[in-house]
Amino acid sequence: MAKEIPQDLKQFKDTMSTGLSSITSVTTNITSKINELVIVVNQVKESVGGAYKSSSDVNKAITKLSNSSQIINQMKEEINSTINEATSKSESEIQKVTELEQLLEKIEASESFIATERAKKEPDYSAISAEEAELNINNTKFDIIKTEGETLLKELMAMDKSVDVSSDSSNAPANTNSLNTYTDQLSNLKHGSFTTQYYTASNGVKVEYNIYIPDNAEGVEGLPVHIFLHGSGCNGKNALNTSLPELINNNKINPQGIVICPQAKTNSDFANPKWQAAFMEAVDRVVNETKADKNRISLSGYSNGGDAGYKLVQNYPNYFSAYVPIGASINHSTLNSDSLSRLNLWAFYGEKDGKVAIAKTEDMVDYLQACGASADLYLYEGEGHANVQYYTFERTFTDKNGRQVSVLDWAFNQVKS
Repeated sequence: MAKEIPQDLKQFKDTMSTGLSSITSVTTNITSKINELVIVVNQVKESVGGAYKSSSDVNKAITKLSNSSQIINQMKEEINSTINEATSKSESEIQKVTELEQLLEKIEASESFIATERAKKEPDYSAISAEEAELNINNTKFDIIKTEGETLLKELMAMDKSVDVSSDSSNAPANTNSLNTYTDQLSNLKHGSFTTQYYTASNGVKVEYNIYIPDNAEGVEGLPVHIFLHGSGCNGKNALNTSLPELINNNKINPQGIVICPQAKTNSDFANPKWQAAFMEAVDRVVNETKADKNRISLSGYSNGGDAGYKLVQNYPNYFSAYVPIGASINHSTLNSDSLSRLNLWAFYGEKDGKVAIAKTEDMVDYLQACGASADLYLYEGEGHANVQYYTFERTFTDKNGRQVSVLDWAFNQVKS
């Protein structure tokens, strides 16, 4: 016999013919359970919100519940999309194997007829010729459908490797994030990567910035945003080779939100009002396009970037929810107290920093507290200027409420008052 159906295609049909209905049933059940979970989360959110509208902590919890609801709905959509695609392709594959079986029967019948007719004393050559023509057509169809079936099976196998919906997690990597608790804000977001963007603002100034968005955050609304301004050592160079962005790229930090790192060309860019106007226009665009949380846009800056950060906060009052200056020093007399009175500030400074005057930072914190701002200062004992830009983001600290938090998480969780 010249033609054979590949064993893996036959095995697929035998296995999946009876399995597709159960897969559909299980998917429907999972979707139903997810819908029930979303309802419960929304009920809890409404109950808590109705009872404690004045509590800022509860408002944060409500935001987390809203984000959890969005994530759960996204999971449901991804499950349905993946299963529907796999089911459709599986049905198509089963149909192709069925067609191969039918063609194979015809091919075998033609071959048998031709062999029998040729064995006769007086063969009917016209009948043989007609049967051979039919045989050639069916052989060609068989080869085409066989190739299509093998290609489709490879696609299905690739889907099987990339999507694991099993409940066995014994071999899962130790650091894999999951939705084990829905109160951990967006704890399922996967580690992403920075992309470089360019934006020409309405004032004609072109700004370059690097933006980080978690890999599976597509469709998730209400993400917090954090902006980091690098020091003068990265002017005109790669802004990602320092401090926060470098730690992110080295997988030492997994941000649960959007991070934006602009690139300065000169030492004066970040403090230049025209550059600031152009950059803030770009930030607004990012926030609107990603549907990020406009009440949780925080800022940090190191050294020269930290000095410029004070100016940015002043020039755009009530825009930022928090500011984290690192190794920065600026005279408070140059700032407007009205623009800083609602600011949440956490400053970090090396005790042995010889490049900037620590007294200025202490005076700044005292000044901001007197203005009504929530301001605090952390001093690194025995440290100078360089290392604090890394320590601030890779370590955890005790906040005013006595909780151990990372600075980035603290910044993400600050809500504009």
